[in-house]
Amino acid sequence: MLTPFTVSTHELYMDNGDKLANRWALVNDDTGKVLSPDPVSSNYVKNMQQPAELLDRQQYLIDKAGMEYVDSGLLRGGQIIWSIAKTGKGVSVAGDTTEQYITTLDSYNKMVPHSVMGDALRLLCTNQLHLLKDAYKVPHSREFSLAEFISATEQALQGWDSYTTFAEQSPYIGISKEAIFNYLITIFGNPDNEDKAKQLKKKHIKNTIELFYNSVTDTHETKRNTVWGAFNAVTEYVDHHLEARTESNTMYSRRLGSGAIYKEKAYGAALKLINSSNEEK
Repeated sequence: MLTPFTVSTHELYMDNGDKLANRWALVNDDTGKVLSPDPVSSNYVKNMQQPAELLDRQQYLIDKAGMEYVDSGLLRGGQIIWSIAKTGKGVSVAGDTTEQYITTLDSYNKMVPHSVMGDALRLLCTNQLHLLKDAYKVPHSREFSLAEFISATEQALQGWDSYTTFAEQSPYIGISKEAIFNYLITIFGNPDNEDKAKQLKKKHIKNTIELFYNSVTDTHETKRNTVWGAFNAVTEYVDHHLEARTESNTMYSRRLGSGAIYKEKAYGAALKLINSSNEEK
């Protein structure tokens, strides 16, 4: 569990000694590290909440909704703070269980606003997917509203019903070799295109196809060559095999960066495959 620290504001000065008007730096008092790469305004400072306040907000949500606290932590040296709670809901198909979670986020680097997301976590390999990542996003220029936050949390939970339907149908819809390749192009891009990312696209597709056919987490053979298997090959690759330059950047990518975008695309493309299959019946 995260041990709360305090964040203080510091005035900024130019080289000639003149003070920068309406511009502040946010600093982690425990480490002395500057959390805001760019100066923040007085309005940002006015609406800023301390880490302890953010955790209290999450605990209030947990108590009100009867959820279970799971974990909390930091990304990028305290620039981003997150907390996760389990709702108690889940779906299991052929022994493969996914549970519903709520993630709350905030930041001191202006990159992430006050946010709440509905998540699905597959227990077999701890792949995580943000189902409704835009349920609540309030910039720090606005005053935080607890009532609005609670309402948005209820909205974030609504994405679970659609995911449950997806989890129940996708393990029983087959996917061909050509279809899996086209599916991955939708997510990672076409490796035949001549651009700077050509080799990276090839790497992503090659490694994901390897997981699709040989992943030890898809032990149930009836699920291996299916839409479910294709989708989880992407999430497993992104969450457990796609590494950034540092561990902090890897965690950021999985939760909020390029990795999260890949998983979002994988889910959307998988839903389209299911809809096409249903229309053909």
